[in-house]
Amino acid sequence: MIAHPLIAILHLASKELVANLKSWWIVIMGGLCALLSWTVGTYGFSFASGQLGHETVLVSLIHLQLYIVPLLGLLLAYDAILGERDSGMFDLHLALGVGRLSFLAGKWIGLSISLFIALVPSLALQGIAFLSVGGTVASFLVLLLHCGMLCSAVVSIGLFVSSWSLNRGTVVSLCIGSWLLLAILIDFIVVSLLAATQGDVPDWLVNGLIIGNPLGSYRLLSYLHFFPEQVEALLYARDTGWAAAILVMTLWIIGPLLATGYRLARVYRPIPWQDGSPE
Repeated sequence: MIAHPLIAILHLASKELVANLKSWWIVIMGGLCALLSWTVGTYGFSFASGQLGHETVLVSLIHLQLYIVPLLGLLLAYDAILGERDSGMFDLHLALGVGRLSFLAGKWIGLSISLFIALVPSLALQGIAFLSVGGTVASFLVLLLHCGMLCSAVVSIGLFVSSWSLNRGTVVSLCIGSWLLLAILIDFIVVSLLAATQGDVPDWLVNGLIIGNPLGSYRLLSYLHFFPEQVEALLYARDTGWAAAILVMTLWIIGPLLATGYRLARVYRPIPWQDGSPE
């Protein structure tokens, strides 16, 4: 029996979505993110001016997304392929005629929707905080669009990490390491290079480190829209525009999925029978 690709994708997406919505883990993480969003949206990261304007809250929300979206997304996706492999469902899907790319597409859609739903309370509180200090609905919708792109890229990375090993501890370690690298270490490297050379760093190296990181591309897109005249001062990016940031974000969404499909084709094989009989 060969399943139609579109039907298989929709079935896997709905199955993934239902399974995630039933998980208390999603509820707990969503609640913690909402609490953090309320705190940041209410008080912001800076009290220097004594007043909170919409720009201060906006910068705070952008930076907040850079930490909670990758962390929640990676923790949500780390078991997506590993769990299917352990339970034998991955081999069953292949036996029923579901292609690897269809399997990944269904997982990606289900996980992306699950991640966005988990972030809805957090995003709602962020929207209330932003609008209460003079922000516009249009600006917040743009921020949501950029956040959706970041969610998609993070889920793609999480699926790739989930396919990397059959050991659960290894996959969890890779997820945490990926978050540390993308959210903290790359920015630290950029700042350290600029400080050590007093800003005398080639533009291609600084821009590459910034937009080569999906979190950096998300931040660049947001700054280009909201603070176009302060991009270099806020992000250290030099002469980098929308096209490069959108292209890199698109590559981070598609690239890990294709790499995961290739890895599944090369590494994963049907689980042999326990009695040693041929498959």
